[in-house]
Amino acid sequence: MSYLKKYHFQKFKNSYNNHSLEDFVTNSNSLTFITEDETGLIQKSDPIYLDPVNHKYFGAHFYAPSKYFWIINLILLMPILLLFG
Repeated sequence: MSYLKKYHFQKFKNSYNNHSLEDFVTNSNSLTFITEDETGLIQKSDPIYLDPVNHKYFGAHFYAPSKYFWIINLILLMPILLLFG
């Protein structure tokens, strides 16, 4: 990338980045990065990048990168169907 493209990208990122949301989603304020459970080790840092372990209906954590498509659509379309149905 050229220097000008990098500069514009950094300027755009600095203008529109929400630091509080970034800290919340990546859990960067915590001092414990890994905890131990009876089932094994659990990663606590950067939970947004983890795939859900439990693949049941609502087993994925809130900011999981992969969830069931129909569950997300159901959650989003339920209020619309209730209000306008």
